[in-house]
Amino acid sequence: TLAEALASLQAKGGAAAPSSAESELDAESRAKLASLGYLSSRSSSGAKSATGADPHDRVALFRAFEEAHWATLGGRPAQAARLLEPLVENDPENAVFRAHLARAYRENGEPAASLREYRRAFASSPGDSQVGYELALALQASGNIEEATTVLAVVLKSDAARPEAHNALGILHSLQGHADEARSEFERALAIDPDDAVVLNNLGNSLRDLAQPEPAASAYRRAIALAPKYAEPLNGLGSVLVAQGRPAEALPLFERALELAPDRHEVRLNRAVALELSGDRAAAIHAYRDFLAAAESDPHFAEQRAMAIELASRLEERASSEPSRN
Repeated sequence: TLAEALASLQAKGGAAAPSSAESELDAESRAKLASLGYLSSRSSSGAKSATGADPHDRVALFRAFEEAHWATLGGRPAQAARLLEPLVENDPENAVFRAHLARAYRENGEPAASLREYRRAFASSPGDSQVGYELALALQASGNIEEATTVLAVVLKSDAARPEAHNALGILHSLQGHADEARSEFERALAIDPDDAVVLNNLGNSLRDLAQPEPAASAYRRAIALAPKYAEPLNGLGSVLVAQGRPAEALPLFERALELAPDRHEVRLNRAVALELSGDRAAAIHAYRDFLAAAESDPHFAEQRAMAIELASRLEERASSEPSRN
């Protein structure tokens, strides 16, 4: 924020020193961050730090930062990045400048540059929970799941009252197949904010992974009640009902989810399965073909396409082998 930038520029001059938040990190957190290089990667360049600059220079820096801030808010991330780059060059240890540059790169569709700057910002201020949280999201998006998990664990050790960080850590555990750890993090997030439909949906998913269908269904229903236009818990609840042998009850849920999110290929496939299990062969064949057409170019659904082709072909063979009814 602008206030953060001003506070950073008003800090006393001299060489950059560890922030008070960093000094408060416990030994375990420091060891984890050191193993990732975050406590030893401070810039060694000879660039002048703005903290020791003339007050007039600090005002100019703040005005440049303010302009970049408004460019970001105005949906002009490329302009914001151009304004922030010289600020970071002149004050390389300023975590606020770097974090805003990372956000500008992210919003401008430059994930590699964004991750680089988030890492440097967190190295400059490893006690900053917001920067750590955003770094973890960037790490997850780039596939660095274990590093993201470590960073979030450190963030939550110093700032445990961040429900979004608990949710993000739960997702990371889910990606690693740790359903019980994921459930625990989603429950921690809900203890802070019990009315978050996204977290409730994520909790439902982890409970399904733990083979606890009734608690999962309860979580999905709570999410639906809070956010009726959110497609994910509709799909989740429908999947629970299909697994319980209640496909007819699941069909309206899948259909509502598709109305809300017509690009969700998984829902199309689940609907086709529910139609087949409900005994509506013709509709199931059509639904499988509909899924195949919709997901034709999506590489993430290669296995599901192969399964849908087999299921649809099997139904078509059965239909053709039965005597026609005139």
